[in-house]
Amino acid sequence: TKTDDETLQNPLSKLYADAVKYNNMLGGMIDDFETKVTIPDESGIQSGGGLTFIRMMSLSLNAKAASSKTDKIITGSEAYNSLNAAIKAIVYDKDDPEHEGGQRRAGKVQSITLIVNGKPGIMRKSIMGKGRDQSGRTVIMGDNDIDIDEVGISRHFADNITIPELLRDEADVAKWTQEMPKVVGDKKVMGSVVRVLQRSQKDPINVTIDKDIRLKVGDTIRRRMVNGDVVVISRQPVLHKGGLMGFRIRIFEEGGNVMRLHPAVAGPFNADFDGDEMNFNVPQSPAARADVLKHMMIGNCIRGDKYSTPWVGMIQNPVVAASQITQPGVVIEKELAKRLIDIGLETFRRRNPGGIFRTDTKEYYDALYSLDLGINPSSGHALVSFFMPKTLKYVRRNRKDEPLIVIEKGFMLKGVLAKADIGKASNGLVDTILTTYGSEAVIVFISALNRALYEFLSSDGFTIG
Repeated sequence: TKTDDETLQNPLSKLYADAVKYNNMLGGMIDDFETKVTIPDESGIQSGGGLTFIRMMSLSLNAKAASSKTDKIITGSEAYNSLNAAIKAIVYDKDDPEHEGGQRRAGKVQSITLIVNGKPGIMRKSIMGKGRDQSGRTVIMGDNDIDIDEVGISRHFADNITIPELLRDEADVAKWTQEMPKVVGDKKVMGSVVRVLQRSQKDPINVTIDKDIRLKVGDTIRRRMVNGDVVVISRQPVLHKGGLMGFRIRIFEEGGNVMRLHPAVAGPFNADFDGDEMNFNVPQSPAARADVLKHMMIGNCIRGDKYSTPWVGMIQNPVVAASQITQPGVVIEKELAKRLIDIGLETFRRRNPGGIFRTDTKEYYDALYSLDLGINPSSGHALVSFFMPKTLKYVRRNRKDEPLIVIEKGFMLKGVLAKADIGKASNGLVDTILTTYGSEAVIVFISALNRALYEFLSSDGFTIG
């Protein structure tokens, strides 16, 4: 415990002590003379009673200041000026040349303003944002080959950022024992476990091939990140909830230490891939991961909080491709059609919420021919229909209430797709799928169709002028 003398060695504490001393001194003067003195106020009118600090400056009231060494006679004006100077030093008037610049150096007074303001101040350093472990920051790039609820990170990040796992039972012990370093044939294979904190120890043990570590129930291991782990990403400034959302990671072995973000979700972050940097943070507890999964994932934030319209949707190249492929008279070559349908199959067989998407080409073609829909099986309308939910019904009308786009039972019968359909527009195709089938359906739909449209554009081409 610090003594009073030790506390007063702190310059800021001394300023506080001076302010209290002179404040109490002036208070004592007011109490002693408040009923004995009548002073003219600033207007010249006689008034009696209490003394203010401003009036005290005009008095030469003597008072004894308590001192451990000697008694000193201080006037009221001097006490007021000393109090004012102490308060000014505590608060820090940045226009004061005595305090301007360099006040954060060792041995200097750190006033309240210095402590709070500026980059090193508590507001920007510790409250608005701060550096922390198990996080990263890097340049972002657009990637249409990932799903819209994924972010791509490099192997470098995945190997250096770790996640704790508590071994709760023997099943956990068996699972993570398989991820410990081991020798396979003539090769030393490092697993995903990099450190172990044993239940009986205070310090974690770095895992190497040479150490024989036996995992037990109650131990905590730290593992490298793997595909599917949850992260929270943000792009400053974070001005609304869409600027801080959860994603699942996909690890890339090559391509540099960049973060890959799907262009369809760039809108909420106001990202434009011109050198922007973004942060990602890895939740470090089961409770934190559960909170991100339940509230912060992109699937929970597809509908914006301002106008209740979708925050995600296709932009730029896919919109152009959608318009081109659905133009009247467009015929898709058989080889290209197979490539585009294979893109949809890969996504739908991996993720198919409620079985609403097509995973069987025979069933698709049978329906296409048997329903007598009047659709050319080689047309762009037929190809785009493969990516629609099987029971989808969607109609977009013009101002005269005439149907421009008609989709029945998942087949596109009429119209040319535009930004109003596959973009972020209210009551568009994305909005309709979100309302009818839910957020997972939107994620799968945009991820699959976006990739297919890029593949089509790479074969068909597009130019202006």
